Amino acid sequence: MLGLKDLFGGSANREKEDALLRQALSAKTATVISARCCSAGAAAQDEVLEATVKAALKDSALDWEIVTITITQAQSSAGRIGASLSPAQAGLIQEIQGLFMSNGLSIFPALILDQKLLCYGGVPSMEQLKARLEQAQVAA
Repeated sequence: MLGLKDLFGGSANREKEDALLRQALSAKTATVISARCCSAGAAAQDEVLEATVKAALKDSALDWEIVTITITQAQSSAGRIGASLSPAQAGLIQEIQGLFMSNGLSIFPALILDQKLLCYGGVPSMEQLKARLEQAQVAA
């Protein structure tokens, strides 16, 4: 029998969301921040972005994790794990929250590559992604 905790985000669900946000903010990770939780049409654009990122990673011979997290999941988890994040991770969350507060859902999907916000509000070209991935490889 399902209880209210099971239906409305019990501790196991919160732990999964927190782990997902930690992974999303990790180095050598490509993260799509989605508004599919809030906008019915967002899922299609997310899929295009995910496919473009996957192809760019493959072309760049990088075996990075691709993580997709909704803004609702990210905001919920950020409140719980914020104190344990590095200054760079906390700054990244603040950057995205600031954009969201001033521009609303129009900033999604947003793409984080290797702990840096690459773009928001659309799907970057393959060339843009490859250039950013090359920069990340040089910096490593």
